[in-house]
Amino acid sequence: MIDHYWTVLCSNSAIDKDTNSISLSNIIEQVTIVGQPPPRGQIGAIPNQATIVSLWGRSDEDTPERGTASYRIEFTDDRGSVQTNPHEIGVDLSEHQRFRTRANLNLLPVMGEGRHWIRVFLRDDSDEILITSIPYQIAFQEEAEAPAA
Repeated sequence: MIDHYWTVLCSNSAIDKDTNSISLSNIIEQVTIVGQPPPRGQIGAIPNQATIVSLWGRSDEDTPERGTASYRIEFTDDRGSVQTNPHEIGVDLSEHQRFRTRANLNLLPVMGEGRHWIRVFLRDDSDEILITSIPYQIAFQEEAEAPAA
């Protein structure tokens, strides 16, 4: 089985061409939305450029491996759980011992205020396993009133 080292939700990432090092910018812990939450039971979406970055490695350094990482965004609260369509990315460790995946998101689903989760799964030929859950908070803020003239 492929090893999962870490997963981070950030606003963007960049890979240095000379060193192959990755830089993660603006780690996302909370998104504050100006306005009202969607009506109860409805799912909204906010335009928010975000990237899910993961680092994977061979469980045995000498054995090439392949699998598929699946990122699913979920909202869980007292109303239940809502899941979006997964973003799937191949994890190819046939030539290298480590492999990074980056899933770019243009919209973040919003069901209401509270904790949302990005669930990371790994699938090989026969099995799909939940690897980790990355939380981020959604908060709503009333629109600021214009200053009096």
